[in-house]
Amino acid sequence: MTSADRITPGTVRITLHGAEIVRPTPDAAVKLFFPLPGQDTPKLAPPVTGDVVSWYRAYLAMPDAVRPPMRTYTVRATRPNLAEFDVDFVVHDHGGPASRWASSAQLGDTVAFLGPAGIYVVPEGARWRLLVGDRTALPAIASIIESAPAGTPLRAFVSVDDHAECQSLPGADVRWVVRDDLVEALRFTRLEDGVHAWIAGEASMVRAVRRHLIDECGLDRHAVSFHGYWRRNLSEEDVGREGLRRIDAGLDPNEDDP
Repeated sequence: MTSADRITPGTVRITLHGAEIVRPTPDAAVKLFFPLPGQDTPKLAPPVTGDVVSWYRAYLAMPDAVRPPMRTYTVRATRPNLAEFDVDFVVHDHGGPASRWASSAQLGDTVAFLGPAGIYVVPEGARWRLLVGDRTALPAIASIIESAPAGTPLRAFVSVDDHAECQSLPGADVRWVVRDDLVEALRFTRLEDGVHAWIAGEASMVRAVRRHLIDECGLDRHAVSFHGYWRRNLSEEDVGREGLRRIDAGLDPNEDDP
């Protein structure tokens, strides 16, 4: 890393150097691998030589003592000419390996990464955009707003724990939902024709918002993009193992997702 800036009391923007990455979509994310306690650099995960499921099995099969913790983060900005990119980390007490690393990162600290990949594609004919997410979705929401063609109507609903976590998002009509429910915040919002909705954040919240938009507001399923970034009380490894168990049982690994 080359810099760490505290952009809100609970968010650190870290610049990582050494990779000329190109984001395929504004919400593109990378999988970051962090060093274990006592390590300067993470032990590299196995290379991706086949399908992603086989790679993930190999990664989870690594012994706990050597497997580098992995977390998925949105790429906030890229500067290919400088071979660097920015990642915003939510940091808090009792955080996981990514939060702990970002809270104490020093110049020259090293992580590994895989990606990037994203899901944000606006359907042809969409005239305006609705963006809904929690704090973990803020980097993607900001990037989507910045990448939108000039004059595109954008409305965003973002949940945060405190007013101090609000960020400047010029170019969009933003409602900050502080310690409240996003579905309730959306309930009295008029959805004009031609909307494309993008939802991301904690999985149960994403599921509830998606159901509200489709079942109660009447949006077509194809007009809603969604991604459960994380699950309450479960690590990314826990979620991955559950997905593999479902695959082995012949089930859809995302059936419990939104």
